[in-house]
Amino acid sequence: MNNKIYINARFLTQKLTGVQRFAYEISKNLSVILKDRIVLIVPKSSKILSCYKRDFIIKRVGVNKGHIWEQIDLFIFLKNKKNPLLLNLTNSGPILYSNQVSTVHDISFYFNKDWYPLMYRILYKFITPRLIEKSFKIITVSEFSKKTISEYFKINKNKIIVVNNAVSLNIHEKNIVSLSEKYLLFVGASSKRKNLKNVLKAFSEISLKGLKIKIVGLGSSYNQNNKLFNNKNIEILNNINDEMLINLYSNAQMLIFPSFYEGFGIPPLEAMNFNCPVIASDIPVFREIYKDAALYVDPSSINEIKNAILELFNNENLRLKQVKLGLIQSQKYSWKKSADKLIKSLQLINE
Repeated sequence: MNNKIYINARFLTQKLTGVQRFAYEISKNLSVILKDRIVLIVPKSSKILSCYKRDFIIKRVGVNKGHIWEQIDLFIFLKNKKNPLLLNLTNSGPILYSNQVSTVHDISFYFNKDWYPLMYRILYKFITPRLIEKSFKIITVSEFSKKTISEYFKINKNKIIVVNNAVSLNIHEKNIVSLSEKYLLFVGASSKRKNLKNVLKAFSEISLKGLKIKIVGLGSSYNQNNKLFNNKNIEILNNINDEMLINLYSNAQMLIFPSFYEGFGIPPLEAMNFNCPVIASDIPVFREIYKDAALYVDPSSINEIKNAILELFNNENLRLKQVKLGLIQSQKYSWKKSADKLIKSLQLINE
């Protein structure tokens, strides 16, 4: 009997963002616990990016790339191996394969057409329901996402396993560089779902001498000519590595994370882990994950965002209280706990 567990590791060829981070960290921890039973399958013609530093057991297969590789090459490889267990840890996988467990981080692309490009929405609206139907278990990252997926696709909640995200960033305190400037921090993509527009509108109404806002994660996709960016106190930071991000969290006055929708939301957890207080949207998933460790605002209200910034900036006792609560909350999550839960839920140790 083949007791190997194969992981769809196309993510190793992709930029390391939230979804890929989840796949990478779960794969690392499963490899430590289950050792040589874990094999990562990668397209033969694709390059593994240097940001993925781990001595995995890797098998390169097929001639195609991307989604075509998943649907054809990966499928054929698994059938030739007599249908072993496949784990898909990002939002896609072979829609004709049955012995698989697939991850659906969230289904936000169903709820607002402005949040994603047309082709992205078409692709994932095609893949997601078919992947859910063919997989014998579904992984998601929060109870909120579990409830949403169960209700939208009318599937039994027992089919869905909640495996939380955690903090990946790690650095010794002596390596943290102290920055003298005062700034707010925003970490997130340029998608309208992340709500940067309202953050910048709120910031434009704040008159605090020397206060800046640093924005991480936009890449080159944002409109530099947008008048919202026409402010000398706005700094766009690209090509930020983990050490630089940790320094940004550690020195920031606060992280502002007023997304309209998330399946989990990793940046607030990272910020809390590095003593950075958080302002977040008052949405169910954040109440679930962060409890009372964040200050909550209506993401549609520029006034609420502005007032929360001023309150946290001007009230040192409140700031210290939120830092303490945040550190406690962030330590409740770990990738090992998440991997252990997945192993237990799928009974992988008993095979």
